[in-house]
Order: sequence, then structure tokens, then C-alpha cells
Amino acid sequence: MTSLLLFNTLFDALFKKAGQIKFLFFMAGLFVATTGSAIAQSSTAEAELLAVQQERFEAAIFKDISKLEQMVAEEVRYCHTTGAVDTKASYLETVRTGGIGWLEVNPIGMEARIYGDVGIIAGEVKQKITVGGRAEPIDMHIRTIDVYVKRGGRWQLTEFQASNVR
Repeated sequence: MTSLLLFNTLFDALFKKAGQIKFLFFMAGLFVATTGSAIAQSSTAEAELLAVQQERFEAAIFKDISKLEQMVAEEVRYCHTTGAVDTKASYLETVRTGGIGWLEVNPIGMEARIYGDVGIIAGEVKQKITVGGRAEPIDMHIRTIDVYVKRGGRWQLTEFQASNVR
């Protein structure tokens, strides 16, 4: 039975014989059933992306350059709260040399949105860092927007923007 014939049969049975109210309930149920799957898939992708972000935080804390090389796209623009912008090479060098040392990174209220192969994460981070090799840590509270693109089955950071929360 073709989809159109099946729909027409259901329409006739529900609308003509059962009345408009039952038909509307049927259509509402059909809508919920078909969109529920998309919502579940979206929430799974959002959770996956948030896990990738957490992996990136941990890689920065532990100076895992090989992991960061895979997680950060070649074209990344990594914009710090100072307005300084790193490329992939300069960001990795900053991590490698301890130009910025991430001691703690604690995300707050992160929300992920998925648009096909593009994912955006926005929220706040409380972090403890060292800068320029200084021993005295700095406590920071920042708001961030991270943009990821899924390539070859894995998420890569393409844009990062941070601003201080006052």
C-alpha cells in the first residue's frame, strides 16, 4: 500500500467516520511521535558535543597537545578575554609552553545547539589559570561561545570567544 493510499484510508476512517475532534487528536499524536525521534537525536548530539568540550578542557589542563591538535580545526580563531586572537598554531604553542596554564576549568550552565554538522555551545566558565609562567593563579569567571564543526565523524573547534563576567 503506497503512503498516499494509506494516508487517504486513515483520513477517511478518522475524519469522515470518527469526526473532526478525533482526527485532530490523531494528527497531534502523529506529530508528537514523529518529532520525538528528532528531539531525542538532537539531545544525544548535544550531549556528545558537551562531552567533547569537556575533553578539550581536560586536554588543555593536562597539556595534551596531540589530543588538542585533533580537536581544534586548522582555521580556528580562539579569542581570549583580552581580545587577543590565537590561530591553531599559536593556541597550541600557548598551551605547550604554559603561556596560559589551565589549572581548573568548571563549566556552568553550558547549552549546546546542533544545526546539522555545526554545533554551538554557550555558557559560563569559572577557571583558575596561570599566565606567562607566573606562579600566582588567577581566578576568572567568563562567558564563552564555542563553535564546532563535525568533520570525518568528529567535532572540531572552529571558533572560540570569551568575555569576562562582571
